[in-house]
Amino acid sequence: MVEIAYGGPPEHRIAAGQKISVTLSVRNERRVQGRYSVKFRPEFRVSREMPEWVVSAIGPMGEVEATWNAIMTDPVEAKMTLNPGEWSEMEITVTSPRGAALNDVMVLHVEVASQSDPGDRASVSLTFRVRQSILAVKTVIGRELEVAMAMAKRALYTDKGKNVSAIVVPLGLTGYVFVETANPDDVYVLMRGIKWAKNVVPGETSIDELKPLLVAKPVGEVVKVGQIVEIVEGPFKGERAKVVHVDEAKKELTVELIGAFVAIPIKVKFRSIRPLEES
Repeated sequence: MVEIAYGGPPEHRIAAGQKISVTLSVRNERRVQGRYSVKFRPEFRVSREMPEWVVSAIGPMGEVEATWNAIMTDPVEAKMTLNPGEWSEMEITVTSPRGAALNDVMVLHVEVASQSDPGDRASVSLTFRVRQSILAVKTVIGRELEVAMAMAKRALYTDKGKNVSAIVVPLGLTGYVFVETANPDDVYVLMRGIKWAKNVVPGETSIDELKPLLVAKPVGEVVKVGQIVEIVEGPFKGERAKVVHVDEAKKELTVELIGAFVAIPIKVKFRSIRPLEES
C-alpha cells in the first residue's frame, strides 16, 4: 500500500503575491517497486474568479507546475516510480495571486494511486488562506501623520482601500508609516504622488516587531526636556516647538515655538503634541 505523511499545520496563512513551500513524504509499503500516479487538484473559495494561483511540485515524479483560478481547475497528473519501503519527499510551492483578497482560500488535494491496483491510494489536502501583511512606508521625518492621513483618505474613497485594515503612525518612531493590508500592491498605489512619502521598505514587518511601539506609554516617558515636537491641535497647530518643561501631574508641557521672534513659553496638553526628534 502507498502512504502519504504530512506533519505541517492544517492551514497555511499566505500574503497576496507571496509564496510558501510545504513538504510531503510518500512511501511504497509493498515489497516490490511500483508505478504510481500523483494528481494535484485545486478547490477554491475566493471573492473573485480570475486571480491565478501557481503551484509547483518537485519530487519522484520530476517537476510539475500548474496555474489555476476559480474557473480553470483541471487537475494535473504525473507518473512516478517508488521503491519498496523507502520514503520519498515531495516539495510543493504555492504562490498566491497579487490580486488576492483577504481570506481567499485554495485547498490543494494531492492523491497518490497505484497504476496496477485501483484500491491502493492515499491522499492529503492542504489549505492556503490569504492573510494580512504589514508594510512600512518610509517618509520625510516629521511628516508621518500627513502621509498617513493622505493614504487613509485614498483608502476610504477608492477601491484600493478595500483590503486595507489599518494605517498606523507609532508614537516615538519617526520616518515610518505602517500599513496592514491583504494586498501589498495596494500600498504602492495609496502612496503614489504623496509629497512626503519616499518608498515602501522591502519585505514585511511582523506584528511582534510593532508591539513595543503600540504599547501606550506615559508621554513623560516619551517626551523629554529639549525634545522637538509638533503641535497637532489648537491655535498653533502645525508649528514645531521645543519642550522646556514636562508636568506629569497636569498632563501638559511647556514649549517654546521654534522660529518665533520672541521665545514665549506656551502650555499645551499631552494630547496636543507629537514627538519628532531630540535636540
